[in-house]
Amino acid sequence: MALSAEELTIRYLGWAGVELRYGANAVFIDPQLFALHSARLLGAQTVVPIHFGRAPSQTYIDTDAPERRFVDEARRLGQAVRVLRAGDELKLAAIA
Repeated sequence: MALSAEELTIRYLGWAGVELRYGANAVFIDPQLFALHSARLLGAQTVVPIHFGRAPSQTYIDTDAPERRFVDEARRLGQAVRVLRAGDELKLAAIA
């Protein structure tokens, strides 16, 4: 059965995550892992995690080992992942 737009709700909760709701059922997804799964669904060849190691503030707090969790999950899914450090570059091939 195909879902209609009225049945599926995606609510962005800022740094706290993403809520997916279908009728009475709701699922909370970590924002970094949501980004990883979204990139995979879109067919991204490589994913690059961002925002890790930032200084904590009132609106951002790192969870335990967020970069490692992201990389481990990407590898589990068979998704190429590249972690960039300050000054690193990622060269992208032109699309023919």
